Amino acid sequence: MELKHRLVNLLQGVPNGLVFGSIPFLMNDYMSYSQQAVLSLATYPYSLKLFWSPIVDALFVSRIGRRKTWIIPIQLILGVVFLWLGSNIEHYMVTTGDGWSATYKLTLILLATTFLSATQDIAVDGWALTLLPEEHLSYASTAQTIGLNTGYFLSFTVFLAFSSPEFCNTYFRSMPSDVGIFTLTNYMHFWAAIYFLVTTWLLFFKREEPMDKAGEMSIAESYQVLWRICKLPQIPQYIALLLVAKMGFVVSDA
Repeated sequence: MELKHRLVNLLQGVPNGLVFGSIPFLMNDYMSYSQQAVLSLATYPYSLKLFWSPIVDALFVSRIGRRKTWIIPIQLILGVVFLWLGSNIEHYMVTTGDGWSATYKLTLILLATTFLSATQDIAVDGWALTLLPEEHLSYASTAQTIGLNTGYFLSFTVFLAFSSPEFCNTYFRSMPSDVGIFTLTNYMHFWAAIYFLVTTWLLFFKREEPMDKAGEMSIAESYQVLWRICKLPQIPQYIALLLVAKMGFVVSDA
């Protein structure tokens, strides 16, 4: 069960590695600093998912499953996005230098991708409570961390290495080539296929126990609970801590 949970978490990490790392890195040669600042807005949905998590938790189709109601369509949409964006990313990379129009379009596409991944993260975190046996619930956070970071690592460090002609020529080829083993296009198409395969498996072979909505909190009640938590005296202190926690990493992150 932990392996299945990590697999779904891995699929969440794949778009994060691209949006947070590889795509901005590859766009350095095509974008100004101002354009890169706009592109960085695409990473923010992951930090703001708290605002729509009550909706994900409260709305579901009982006969499909509380979590599969969200996970299946999101993964299908992400597969389509990866398929389409993989076919058009080279165009956006070239045209961003011609003006702001392509930058805004690419930012919106990546923003939507991150939003979908963040929403999937909400559903998968909740599913871990029923997917994992009770004696293994303590490993849910570990499974999430391993899965997310593996996906991120594959889409950032591994992808950039294998898309580098120098790296591939040095370690994997006897005959040099001017392209890497991976391109952004075939990498995204590969993961689009994985999204479709995993979604098919979840849809037909992974059953989630139907849940009765009786006794569940409404969306309004969920937000009321969230607001009461936000008013706890420790929360402003924690927010202040988070505001300054990343300042020491500004230089390396930039």
